[in-house]
Amino acid sequence: LRWNEYESLFGLFRPSDANAQGLGALRFYFDKRKWKRIEAVFGIITTIFVCVLLAVASMSFSKDANELVLNPIERISAKLLVIRDSPMAAIKLGDVAYREEQAALRLEKEREEKASWFAKASRLFGRKKKKKSEPMETAILEKTIIKIGGLLALGFGEAGARIIGQNMKGSDTAGVNAMIPGTKIDCIFGYSEIHHFAETMQVLQDKVMLFVNQIAEIVHGIVDEYLGAPNKNVGDAFLLVWRLVDVEPQMVMKYADFAVLAFVKIIAAVNKSATFADYRDHPGLLLRIPNFRVTLHFGLHYGWAIEGAIGSEFKIDASYLSPNVNTCWRLASEAKQYDLLMLVSHVAAALCSSRMQKNFRLLDRVELKGSKQPIGLHTVDLDWRRLDVAESVGSKVVFKKYKMRQQRERVKEMKQTSAFDPAELFLVDRDIKLMRESYTSDFFDAFDMAYRNYEAGEWEVARVMLEETLLMLGHEDGPSRSLLNFMQSEQQTPHRRGSSAGPAPVYTGRWVAPKSWQGYRSFK
Repeated sequence: LRWNEYESLFGLFRPSDANAQGLGALRFYFDKRKWKRIEAVFGIITTIFVCVLLAVASMSFSKDANELVLNPIERISAKLLVIRDSPMAAIKLGDVAYREEQAALRLEKEREEKASWFAKASRLFGRKKKKKSEPMETAILEKTIIKIGGLLALGFGEAGARIIGQNMKGSDTAGVNAMIPGTKIDCIFGYSEIHHFAETMQVLQDKVMLFVNQIAEIVHGIVDEYLGAPNKNVGDAFLLVWRLVDVEPQMVMKYADFAVLAFVKIIAAVNKSATFADYRDHPGLLLRIPNFRVTLHFGLHYGWAIEGAIGSEFKIDASYLSPNVNTCWRLASEAKQYDLLMLVSHVAAALCSSRMQKNFRLLDRVELKGSKQPIGLHTVDLDWRRLDVAESVGSKVVFKKYKMRQQRERVKEMKQTSAFDPAELFLVDRDIKLMRESYTSDFFDAFDMAYRNYEAGEWEVARVMLEETLLMLGHEDGPSRSLLNFMQSEQQTPHRRGSSAGPAPVYTGRWVAPKSWQGYRSFK
């Protein structure tokens, strides 16, 4: 036996015991293995219990640390990496966070609805309402980072994405360097200008902000739906950009079609809007502008631009610098001269698909300030008077920003597929068909013939044909009137031209082009 498995005791005999005379002491041994086994079992059980207790406690502490500290920090780091690589993704991160919050609220509501009648009665009678727990600091930090990223994306736009990304990648310093060199890129530029804005601002006063934002909601929303990006808001105008960076060659043509289609859809949306229809009856606006209605003029051009930050260390704007941007602005301004809503340069028109080009009308060639070569002016003819005002959705409809953005993202993905043809909408869209219904092939053929004679210098023939196209539509055609006015202004008696006796009388004989005529006129 092992030393700890037995116990020994000594026994001594008394001297009076006769039988024990001559005997020494006796030793007794007791076997303790049975009790030692039981003791060992209890020792093992105690050890196992202590190990389990320590493991459970460690796991509990680790779970709390992971849920409250480590996992939120990892999520925050992951979101920062996403924003650094793609700053525009911050808006999508906000949508995902909003979806998770809504799902948690729905789950809590379902639990309350499934609660027993006793629990519901307890909440109603006597029991204090459960105090809402405050969010953890890490959760507040995570949501704050998402909001800051979303605000940066909204404030800087796609033009400022590189500024945000480059500053977030630099971890060697906490300083911000927004004055980074610009980048030369190719873009399709669109410019939208609000007509009669000065008079509207004087009448609406403080409500003009609401007026502009209502227009911006339509313009920005449709441009984003057709893969463009709003860039600059300057009160009465909006700069809109379709960046052609890292765009496959076959998609460039589609982007140009999208730009044209976006402007057509904006024109339809503005003229159908019940909100803007209310301004037609505004007494102050009608007093200053008879027959007032909200009108936007558009210019579309293609070319290079320098994308980057404009400003100083105190304030910067992420935008585009280029003579092509200025040309786009001038196209929108000159659209008023032709009584049109849209002017498209020949450069932008050439990018479009052949099916889309069939919807253009070439109406003039002009030399604009800042352009080295004459620019051919095209338009998409639209009679917005034929559109009826849509019914108002009412104020009871809850605006689901997240759901609408998710739906818009799905629509954008669908439009990027090869199965979607933007030019097809000119044949199937009800509003577009209605606005183009009065523009017949006979009218286009007659105007095209008149313009060819005008361009070739045969102004007498052009005059006769333009006078015919002037009223073919049932209302006065703006381009026909503009060309007639220009040709008439050039018909002056030679001996009176530029004399101090006053303006020369208008020539009423046969119209002749000037000897210096080269097929275009100057707007410089």
